[in-house]
Amino acid sequence: MDTWLPIHDWTESQVWQRIRTSGVPYHPAYDQGMTRLSCSLCVLGSRADLVRAAQLRPPLAAEYAELEAEIGHRFRNDQSMAEIITAAEQAATAEHSEGAATIGLGQGQLWWPRFERQSDRYGTVFLLTGPDAEDYVSFENAPVGRPGRLVAVVVETRRSGHCGDIARALAPTTPTVGEEITLGTGTLFTETDVDLGVPTAVGLAPADHRDTRWSRYTTIST
Repeated sequence: MDTWLPIHDWTESQVWQRIRTSGVPYHPAYDQGMTRLSCSLCVLGSRADLVRAAQLRPPLAAEYAELEAEIGHRFRNDQSMAEIITAAEQAATAEHSEGAATIGLGQGQLWWPRFERQSDRYGTVFLLTGPDAEDYVSFENAPVGRPGRLVAVVVETRRSGHCGDIARALAPTTPTVGEEITLGTGTLFTETDVDLGVPTAVGLAPADHRDTRWSRYTTIST
């Protein structure tokens, strides 16, 4: 018997790149902001996925909450469906409130994954923190599925040792403190690091569904 796991060692980014390249259809739940495909309200899902699922299927979430109240047990030890519904309603209210809300996703050194440059997608960035800039910032609470702009606010500068994108003749430049750099516009999504098990990359999928240059790659090279 042979065991063949063709994509077992692939990253999530590599899987999506192959899907986009091949044109194979995928479940629309991913375009609605879900990061994994399982039961709509899976007990193993992340909080972000559960909140998004409660937004997409409120009657089902309400049934779960009613059952919680009936049997006297929570949906999960760390959170109840009633709490998830409340979070979903709060997120929906914030989304439809007047004016554009500013949501801080994290602070650290801004990088883009090597894959983004190699594939020409330029879709995600990540943040590193810690004394040696070796710790990834988690985007577990990012408002996945929400449209908007991704903006980097410069609070401190450093000289970059990166070569930039040689193929596009883009070399790093040093921004000024206080500068606000728009990285892109679209629908927010995150990608999970397979080793850490948490979303460490964030980006915006463009409305026109193009395969390359999702963000303003000239600003990412700054």
